[in-house]
Amino acid sequence: MKMRTTAYLISACILCLSAPAFAVYKCESNGHVTYSDSPCPGGRQLDISPAPDATDARKRAAQEKQVLNRLESEQHKTELKEEQDRRQAASRQAAKQRKCASLERRKKWASEDAATAYIRSAEKAKRKARRAEEIFEAECRT
Repeated sequence: MKMRTTAYLISACILCLSAPAFAVYKCESNGHVTYSDSPCPGGRQLDISPAPDATDARKRAAQEKQVLNRLESEQHKTELKEEQDRRQAASRQAAKQRKCASLERRKKWASEDAATAYIRSAEKAKRKARRAEEIFEAECRT
């Protein structure tokens, strides 16, 4: 149904736009007035060129269509840029999560090493665990 309506609308537009290309003659005979697309004796050709308002309306419509196309193009570019920014942000977030997970594992392992270290190496293991904790806090808690 929608396609048929569209076809009728397009046909009507084509007929309206092509009508001014034809010559129209006004013929009078026996008190009757008739109109024809072919000349007749004693008839005169009528000027059916579009009114200036119709020409201006077509020009405005064409300009508005250009503006609309430009705006749609700009909107499409903006949407693509926003999508690209979202993807980059998601990628950065995923990289940060992987890095934090790695730092958290190192911190855990360093703490475990410090807890099980012998007396001689306990101080060194505790320092290593403290530094791993500081790195994790600096990178992942901000």
